[in-house]
Amino acid sequence: MLACPPPIDVNDAGIAIVGPNGGIFVFQNEGVGIDVPKGALETESQITVTVIDTGIPEVPGRKRISFGYRLSPSTLTFKSPIKLFLPWVDGRIPKGVDPGTFDMRRQSSTDPYLALNGVAVRTEFKNVEAQTERLGLFWLTSPSSPNVAVLTIDPTEASLQVGGTQQFTATVMDPTGGTLEVSPTWTAVPPRVGTVSDGGLFTATAPGWATVTVTAGMMTETAQIKVQGTAVGPTTFVHENPFPTGNDLWGGAILPGALGTAFVGANGTVLLKDGAGAWTRLFSTPGVVLKAVAGTTLQNAVAVGSLGTTGVLVELTGTTPTLKTFDTIDPRALWFDGTFGMAVGYGNDVLVRRAGAWTKEYSPSVETLLSVAGDGTGGFVTLGSRGSIYQYDATTKTWNSLYQTQLSVLLTAAALVGSDGQEAWAASINKLWHFDHGTWSAINLPAAPALDEVTALGLVDRHLVLGARLNKTGYAFVYDLDVATADAGTAADAGTAEPGWSVLTLRTPQIPRGFVGGGASTSAFLVGEAGAVYSYAGGALTELSKGFYGDVAAVAVVGTDVFAAVNECASSNCTARLGAVYQRTGPGAFALVGADTQTFGTELSAIAAKSTSDVLVATTNSIYRWDGTSWSALQVNGGVTGTIEQLRFCGSTVVGVGLGGTFYRGTSTNISRQASVGTSDLYSVVCPIDTELWAAGDTMLATRVGQGAWAQRSSMTVTQSAWRAVWSPGPGEAFAFGDARYGVYWNTADLIQIDSPGGISPDVVSGMWGSTIDNLYLVGITNPPLVTGMALRFDGAQFTLVDSGSQRQVTAIDGSAPLEVWLGTKSGGILRGVKP
Repeated sequence: MLACPPPIDVNDAGIAIVGPNGGIFVFQNEGVGIDVPKGALETESQITVTVIDTGIPEVPGRKRISFGYRLSPSTLTFKSPIKLFLPWVDGRIPKGVDPGTFDMRRQSSTDPYLALNGVAVRTEFKNVEAQTERLGLFWLTSPSSPNVAVLTIDPTEASLQVGGTQQFTATVMDPTGGTLEVSPTWTAVPPRVGTVSDGGLFTATAPGWATVTVTAGMMTETAQIKVQGTAVGPTTFVHENPFPTGNDLWGGAILPGALGTAFVGANGTVLLKDGAGAWTRLFSTPGVVLKAVAGTTLQNAVAVGSLGTTGVLVELTGTTPTLKTFDTIDPRALWFDGTFGMAVGYGNDVLVRRAGAWTKEYSPSVETLLSVAGDGTGGFVTLGSRGSIYQYDATTKTWNSLYQTQLSVLLTAAALVGSDGQEAWAASINKLWHFDHGTWSAINLPAAPALDEVTALGLVDRHLVLGARLNKTGYAFVYDLDVATADAGTAADAGTAEPGWSVLTLRTPQIPRGFVGGGASTSAFLVGEAGAVYSYAGGALTELSKGFYGDVAAVAVVGTDVFAAVNECASSNCTARLGAVYQRTGPGAFALVGADTQTFGTELSAIAAKSTSDVLVATTNSIYRWDGTSWSALQVNGGVTGTIEQLRFCGSTVVGVGLGGTFYRGTSTNISRQASVGTSDLYSVVCPIDTELWAAGDTMLATRVGQGAWAQRSSMTVTQSAWRAVWSPGPGEAFAFGDARYGVYWNTADLIQIDSPGGISPDVVSGMWGSTIDNLYLVGITNPPLVTGMALRFDGAQFTLVDSGSQRQVTAIDGSAPLEVWLGTKSGGILRGVKP
């Protein structure tokens, strides 16, 4: 302590006489020392030291580790700073604090707790040196928390069931790597999910995600706990409108005997129509597009198609179909008799069934193969998109070109007649082509409509059935071969259509995509987009599919009553749409709510229902109410400014949010526009309890309690995105997802980023609904290259992809009970959750 000891004045009286010559003065009983340089004082002065332990100011973030020492008189000042030495008290030093962080404080005049300069810690003497130019009250402080250099928590993740426990441990080290014997602080959020003891024992009390935080010194570390729930909810959904499906249908097969007809399409759809006309869904899986099916029984059938750019083959055997993938073929046509089979399409290969298994063989042509036929002994014939016909020899496993028949036109649909390659029919953009024993001949299609594409072709009962499209309108052409033969003349030579044609305009957006049946059978079907199914009989087509088409903007479920706000095409190319409200009237049946479909005069954006006689819908500039008898426009206090994106009943209170941050509140007969929630467009609002609201929109997640102000929830580490849906499991918590592959969870304290939930990369999450946090659903559409309708279910711990039942974007979701969940999609799809 005393670098230059003499002259030293040591006394026990707490009083020192200091003169112009200065010196070192030690107050033995008080443990205080002062070093006064020569000339610091002009005259001799008396300095007194008084020890106190109360009334000493508290320094924020610091802890006092010594007594207080009042050096008097406080009016005494020095021409040059003196050095003051004060001792600390070992028992007052916090555990783990580095002595190098000690300092000395002074209270004098207007300085409440000034930190002094020239601080030096003398560990050998257990005191601190500092400089002061005046007297006053002096004391030592240290950080109130340990000087922690390393803090770890173990484990960093845990998965539990409700009621389960997890012991966490923390390791605390100082800058030298030594272990600090300190008691860290443990906290857990949200309190709904679980609690943590002072010793780090976490107990799960409810499903959801919890964050355990341990704090030591100025450092914190966290661990994530996922608590799985036990709620049961749907994991697959089926179409109730349109019926039997809203997925694009691409093909099918009439099964032997009384089994019925199988149809296949997008979302892995496999439908069976039995002899009594009843429909059953046999298979469905997200992302897969099935284009053909064949087989002898429901336990001995296969379907082929694609998953993105990868070919797939689904074996419909036993109780669990199996899916196989092939990366060098995109199959679109299939022949299979239960023993032998071949699948063909685009790519370098074909698929052949040999010895009970499917394997790849090289493709005989660079053309896309449009049709395949088998002889029942392992031999096959294929027809390509330029008219080439090849035969596969099962014995030599080689291909042979039957004819040099390549055309200079692109064929888009074709069918072989028989298995010997002697006859076939095909179509290009404006002609029907007939191949007969080595020669192609052309027949003109009707001049109107002027088609963009022929999409399907089949032969049945001496009639050719063609599917086609012009823009977004689908057509079916039926060509009577007997009439054409009887009336054949010079029509084709004159450039006009041959006799025998009839044309049927399909409902928008029904574009034909496949032909089912034909051959020896006198029955057949034409199938297409949005679940279109037309049956053939006696030269005419009759629609079997039913229901309306349009984009479902929102759904509202009250008990077992389902309402849908739908925007339907008001022009042939769907550039204009008009809103209509439909109500479910029974299984697979929906009816307009109100007879006048022009009531709203514009598109609908939101719907909310309290009962069957209290339904609200929003347009771009109005709110309408259905009272059980008629629609009427509500007078909104303050007016509707910008589209209302969501309406919701919170008890008897109606709330709504919209573009420009608008917020609406009131009852179903008296709604007012409130103060805006910022300026960002808002798309979703939810109320976990009647007194709390959450709103989400473009780069904003905000909450409001009671009549208080809106508070935004943000984080320095998570970037807000364009949220389109929000849902809250309880007070102080909320999930938000939207136009991003990630979402966020506000856990009452901070935002947690949820990237690629369920391993899926969402393009847009359009809606969220849950009966509880362990039965929570996210719906929307996935990112390219595999674009498909999406539904994810959260069980409190994990997000899992479930079958939304639709290949199209899921736009809306609502429910009234854990198993009463409904979805809305583009193109009219309204789907019901299937009870497990």
